[in-house]
Parts: sequence; C-alpha cells; structure tokens
Amino acid sequence: MQKLLLFFFIPCTLLAQQPCKAILEKYIDKSDRYHYQPRSGGYCEGTVARKPVSGQRFEVKAVLKGSLRFNSKKDREVKITVPSSQKGVIIQAQDKRYTYRLDAQLAGTETFYWKINEVVIPNNYSPYELFIFGYVGPEEKRLYVPLQLSTASFPNLSKLVTVYMLADEELENIAWRYVRCVNGVSKGAVSNWIQVNNSAGSDLNTPIAVELNFPSSPQPGEYCIDIMGVVSTDSTNSKRVESLRIWID
Repeated sequence: MQKLLLFFFIPCTLLAQQPCKAILEKYIDKSDRYHYQPRSGGYCEGTVARKPVSGQRFEVKAVLKGSLRFNSKKDREVKITVPSSQKGVIIQAQDKRYTYRLDAQLAGTETFYWKINEVVIPNNYSPYELFIFGYVGPEEKRLYVPLQLSTASFPNLSKLVTVYMLADEELENIAWRYVRCVNGVSKGAVSNWIQVNNSAGSDLNTPIAVELNFPSSPQPGEYCIDIMGVVSTDSTNSKRVESLRIWID
C-alpha cells in the first residue's frame, strides 16, 4: 500500500532576531505572568513597572494610517501592514503609563500579527491608551514608517497618515510643515505652517492627532516634518517644536 503524504502550508510572519530590550530588565516583575519576555511569535511583549521619563515636553507616540481600534470581546489580533518599499521595520508599542511594552522587527515587508489576546486584553488595556509606531534605521535617527492597523471588527483602509503626539503642557495653535528630504537633509523649499483643527485641551493625557493632509498628493519618499504648539498657559507665547522624518508612500 502506498502512503499518501500530505503537506500543509501554514502562513507565518518572519521576524528578524529581536532580543528583548536589556534596559527594561530592572523594571520587570517576573512574578507577573504577563511580564515582558520573548513570545512565541518571535517578538518581545509584556508588562513592565516603569515610570515615565521626565523632561520630554512634546513627543511622538504613534505614526499610523488611521488609528488603533479593537473590540476586546471579539478581536484576538491586530493585523499590522507596512509599506512594501520598507524592509526590516522595527515596531514598538507602549501605553501612556509606561507599564506595557512590545518590541518586534520584521525580516522583510511581510504583515505582522500582534496577538492582543495574550497580554493587552487580559490586562484591560484599551486602544485609547496604547501607542504604536514603526521605523527603520538607528533609533536616534528614526525614519518613521506609517503602520496600517486592522482587526476583524475594525477593517482599516485609511491612507491618511496621522502623527499622534503627547505633551506635558497645555498646547494650542497646533501646526505642522513639511519639506522633501533625503537622510534628513532638505531637498526643496519648506512649506508654510498648516494649522491643525484640534489641540491638547485641558486633558494632557489626550493625544494630539496631527493629520498630514498635504495640499496636493505628495510624491513617495522621505519627508521632514515639524510639528509646533504654543504653550497656552505661558503669557510669552513660548513654543514647543518636534521634528521627525517620515516615509510617505
């Protein structure tokens, strides 16, 4: 009798070797079953006991196409898609209180599946308190790569890139400007400031969503972005400015 051999192809996400961040070791409580550690998907994720780093007044927390949304009762994973032109994207996620962390690095341009049923949902993190971003290059010279996040409950087809910022001061008159650049070096004229129709308001824990609505369709490539806010409690109208590099596809 001949034996019938069956072969099954099981799709998976190929991840580059991405060790857990050693700097977080002293903030890990290993008695917590959900503590930060390597996961079966080839990435590192879990809870940490870390206090926010002081001294940062205005910082980037997420760069996304659309937003992060999920149904904690129905969704088990978030599908994360990166631009096909970018390889080896590093993905990092954390919460507002710095008690959660995820670190992953894609080997190529494949889709990454974030298993929110393993740590996020059991610890009652909501999508409104989690931030995630992707980038390529060294950490101190990040080129942000907008991530597109989808779940079974919330399919996401948005093409609009949104930068989510957090500030430790009340800011108003939020605006942004842009210029084409290569490796952080400007290759053209800087645009005028473009006003954003929201501000930090009275709740400093509410992220500022800066939608990059370009006046005309941008050519694919690297853009240098400045985001500015005026401190509303300062009579001298002092400003806070954050600069970043983003890949627009």
